[in-house]
Amino acid sequence: MGNVKIKCEIEVDRQRIADVVCSGFEGGIGYWATITGYVPPPKDADLYVGREDDRERGLFKHIDYPMCEEGGGVVLGDAENDGKGFDLTANGGGRVTLTYAGIVKGLGLMATKYPRHFSNLVADGGDAETGDVLIQLAVFGDIVYG
Repeated sequence: MGNVKIKCEIEVDRQRIADVVCSGFEGGIGYWATITGYVPPPKDADLYVGREDDRERGLFKHIDYPMCEEGGGVVLGDAENDGKGFDLTANGGGRVTLTYAGIVKGLGLMATKYPRHFSNLVADGGDAETGDVLIQLAVFGDIVYG
């Protein structure tokens, strides 16, 4: 008798995703990536700026830009190569950009290929490792480092 395969849809809170991206930037990806620039969203874009009670905090480009559905992102370079491009065949080399579309793709990959990390994200928000995994999946399509 074989296993049972099911498909299901899960809604993940945007703030939880933003928190995991923040954890990834502030404690997870530093061993392989550094922020080398930003891609501003369109001027009329509805920027994601966190919780309603957090609106006074101002803009955090490393979170708000890639969480903007209308465009925007964070450009990443190789931390071991002074921020220059990555020498990976996975992305053809060069710098990579974390975008909202990439994050959504990364969440899907995390749910199917790395369910332990996805479960951590959904259950308790995850940590720096969860953020690291999500960002790698979003920009490379797989875990390349670590």
